[in-house]
Amino acid sequence: MTEVTRSIDDPYLLLAETLNTVPMGFPTVEDGTHLRVLEYIFEPEEALLASKLKLLGETKENWQNE
Repeated sequence: MTEVTRSIDDPYLLLAETLNTVPMGFPTVEDGTHLRVLEYIFEPEEALLASKLKLLGETKENWQNE
């Protein structure tokens, strides 16, 4: 298997790191399959936005204040 190298500001990598903080986690896969799944589901802008959301209930009003 080949390890995938990505920039630290890659929106899919940021989202994967965020998702990995939940109890079930979102484990990395050496060949980058976990990131390809996110690429299939999210556009880059969506992945970046989702990576910034708190994983505990968040309202639109709370997010606009940040």
